[in-house]
Amino acid sequence: MITAGLTSVTFRNMTPAQILRLCCTAGITAVEWGSDIHVPAGAFETARSVRRLCGEAGVIPASYGSYYRCTRPEEAALYVETCAHLGADNIRVWAGETASATASSTQRALVRQSLTVLCRQALERSITVSLEFHENTLADSAQNTLCLLQEVNSPNLFTYWQVDLSASFDANLAALQALLAGGRLSNVHVAHWENGEQQQLCAGETFWRKYLQTIGSSAISRYAFLEFVKDGAIENFSADAASLKALIAKTKNCKRGC
Repeated sequence: MITAGLTSVTFRNMTPAQILRLCCTAGITAVEWGSDIHVPAGAFETARSVRRLCGEAGVIPASYGSYYRCTRPEEAALYVETCAHLGADNIRVWAGETASATASSTQRALVRQSLTVLCRQALERSITVSLEFHENTLADSAQNTLCLLQEVNSPNLFTYWQVDLSASFDANLAALQALLAGGRLSNVHVAHWENGEQQQLCAGETFWRKYLQTIGSSAISRYAFLEFVKDGAIENFSADAASLKALIAKTKNCKRGC
């Protein structure tokens, strides 16, 4: 099952209440709240306030989209505690700030140590931890991500997936399939880009139909979070939300028999 969601960083200039109103209007039922603006790490009262607003709006605070880089083990508890106050059962983190190809053994060890500490503390709160699948981190390819997951070897550690803008459709699909086969895929970030510019999701419908069908082939429930929209425009968000929900519906129908 795939549920359509939104990353709050899509609208950094809006308040949580404004974002929730947009979600309700567009029929989006889940939000990944960013730690950079809307729910800063350590702002427990803010986290509880956003949680209350979500409850009133009928929207799930599905994930805490932190910008914790896993380079300071002593900061892990602050992010886990904030996630708990937010009421989210997943926290997204970054696997360092250096690409796998150039990371030193010391940098790798520090990320592993930080992740181990974070996962242990999150497990005590029944919170899962998900890596940001992103360039310039140790999770910059499917192979490197799976390797890091295996090295940390925590039962509550997973990874996101998103399109690599420098790779072909076939390469992106293969990476997604590899992460699914590894059994550690949690959620995905959804956006369509062409020639370095974000486009409306409908322009990438052919690609995203296949991606979502691949994800939906598993019985595991996942969120597909819209991440940014063309020109940051509300009308483009509304259109992308409609496109995403339609694609998810087609995925469900496909499972019944295409």
